[in-house]
Amino acid sequence: YLPRYVSGYKITATKNYISVERGVFIRKETIMPQPRLIYARKITTVLSARFSLCLLVFSATRGFLVLPPIEKETANDILRLLDGE
Repeated sequence: YLPRYVSGYKITATKNYISVERGVFIRKETIMPQPRLIYARKITTVLSARFSLCLLVFSATRGFLVLPPIEKETANDILRLLDGE
């Protein structure tokens, strides 16, 4: 179930924004500009750590954006990109 769930997402991260497209028949795109980003949280549970997965939650002034479970290396790359490293 998890691979099929994650395959319905397309994540694009640049220095200027984070974009998440989701859905199969009905596509929904959410874009969060980097200047509105207040902080990012990386969440790892015991089960997700076993599979090297984690969640990223980005908080903005008026809401938040939750990414689907992704590999830890990919999450770290997104965080480094947004941090400007």
